[in-house]
Amino acid sequence: MEFRSELHKRSTSSAYKDGHLYPEMVGTFRDVEEEPYALCRFLRARDFNVEQVFDMMNEHLEIWKHAKESDYYPDIDAAMGCPLSIVLTQYPVLYSGNAKEGYPVCYFHAGRLTVQGIECITTLDSIPKMMWNTMVYQVAGIFRDAAELNPDFVR
Repeated sequence: MEFRSELHKRSTSSAYKDGHLYPEMVGTFRDVEEEPYALCRFLRARDFNVEQVFDMMNEHLEIWKHAKESDYYPDIDAAMGCPLSIVLTQYPVLYSGNAKEGYPVCYFHAGRLTVQGIECITTLDSIPKMMWNTMVYQVAGIFRDAAELNPDFVR
């Protein structure tokens, strides 16, 4: 409850310039993820240390604001400067299937990542755009699909 209380306090206090963004950051998957799971996701990232969670959020605040201003790159091909299908030949990441517990599985074949190939078709700076697009536009659907396959799935 400490994190939840502090999140509310910082999001409404004028002492925190961009505090209003904290709830948005935590609630990225609000359509498919209940608040306790969202809070826990952030707390686990910093071993349940509330102050370290806010430090982490502050470290990424500018990146978040920039992605938000770009609406999280809905036209990923335009944002990357080439079709995503081509990027994935050099940056092999794929959501496919579900684990025994029903959770979606993400496969990333790091050994097949080709930096030179990525640089030939786009820029390394565009990779975060792909990640934002995936998180905002694809993951919610992946979670919904998982819930349809497994009624006990909770995210």
